[in-house]
Amino acid sequence: MAETKDAAKKNKKINRFTADELQKKIEELEKSDATKSHYYRQLQVRRKELQNTSTSK
Repeated sequence: MAETKDAAKKNKKINRFTADELQKKIEELEKSDATKSHYYRQLQVRRKELQNTSTSK
């Protein structure tokens, strides 16, 4: 059962991450020096979107 939970976390879509989850993923990628990956760039874009929506309300 633990494997299915890990698989579910791994396959979670970027647009469903909370701001905290996004930050954790970004930090993990920065530690592993994967800042040039497409996934990292998409996380950054999503973080900016979340910041823009929270400031415009």
